[in-house]
Amino acid sequence: MKRFPLLLLLFSLLGLSCEKSWKERMRDDSPYESFDVLWETIDRKYAYLELKDLRWDTVYWHFLPQIDQDMSEEALFAVLDSMLYLLRDGHVNLRSPFDLSRNWQWYLAYPDNFDAELVERHYLGADHRIAGGMRYTFLSDSIGYLRYSSFGATIEEAQLRAVLRYFKNARGLIVDIRSNGGGSLSNAYRLARAFVQSTQPRLRRLYRTGPEADAFGRSTEVTLTPPEDPRDRFSKPVILLQNRRSYSAANTFAGLMSQQDSVQLWGDTTGGGGGLPVDYELPNGWYFRFSATRELMPNGRDLELGVPPDRPLQQDSASSRQGRDRLIEEALKQLR
Repeated sequence: MKRFPLLLLLFSLLGLSCEKSWKERMRDDSPYESFDVLWETIDRKYAYLELKDLRWDTVYWHFLPQIDQDMSEEALFAVLDSMLYLLRDGHVNLRSPFDLSRNWQWYLAYPDNFDAELVERHYLGADHRIAGGMRYTFLSDSIGYLRYSSFGATIEEAQLRAVLRYFKNARGLIVDIRSNGGGSLSNAYRLARAFVQSTQPRLRRLYRTGPEADAFGRSTEVTLTPPEDPRDRFSKPVILLQNRRSYSAANTFAGLMSQQDSVQLWGDTTGGGGGLPVDYELPNGWYFRFSATRELMPNGRDLELGVPPDRPLQQDSASSRQGRDRLIEEALKQLR
C-alpha cells in the first residue's frame, strides 16, 4: 500500500509549513521518495518476511520520523542501512557511491573455523593440482582432498571429469567449502551432480506472487541427474567440511550434498543465503538487492536457515599451534 497519503495526514497533523506544495516536497529524488520505494519494494517482494517474523509495517513507522527533506545523503544512507539490517540477510545490500550496507552477522558472530594459509601450507602443499577454481591432491595414499573456495570460479565439465578420474582409486574424499561465500548456482549444481546416484528433485524454489508475506503462488523444482558415465561420479564416502562463511551457492551445495547417503557434513551450520537475489534502483540512483525466492529441501527445511552439520566440529587453538587442521585430521581418521 502506498504510504504518501498517510504521510500527508501525518505532516498536516504536525503542523508543518505549507509554503511548498506536497508534490514539491515529494519530488522524485527526495529522501521521502527513496525511503518509501525501498520500504514498499521489500514489503511486496522480499521472500522472508514471514519466515523471519518481521512486522514490516511497524518498521516503517519506526524509521519514518528519522527522514527529513533536507537530510544529507550520508544521513539518509544510515537510516536505510539500519532498516535493511533488520532483515538479517547477507543477500540484502544498499549500494551508494560512498558505501555498501550489509549485515554480515551470519558469520561475524561465529568462530571462523578455518585458516586458509594453514591448509595451503600443511595440506595442499606446493604440488597440488588446480583445475579452474578447484585445488586438489591426495592427503594420503588413499584419501583425496578437494578445496573449492568460491562458486564464482567456473567449473567446466572437462575439469570436473579430470578431478573425478584422478580420485578414481580413492577410498574417500574430503570436500572443503569452508569460507566459500557463494557465486554461481550452475557451478553448485554441476559439482553436486558428481555425488548424486539417482535422478530426483532436490530443491523446491518458491516465488512470491502477491502483496501478502506468505503469498507464494508459483514454484519450480531443481532436479539433479547423475552423469551417465560412472567414471564421472564419486560414490565412495565423502566428508564435506563447512563453516558459517559457507554462504549462498555454497549453502545450496551443502543442502544438495546433505541428501546423499554417502556424504557426511562436518563443521558448523552454513550461513544461509537461500534465496535468489534481485536488484532494484531507488529514485535517487542508489541500487539495492534482496532475496526474492525461497528454497526448500525435501525435508521442508528452508535453506535461508543454513544447513546443519551431521557432526559439529570446530578448529581449536592447540591444533592451530601445531599447524594442524582439526577437521581435516578427524576426516582422515574417519575415511582411512
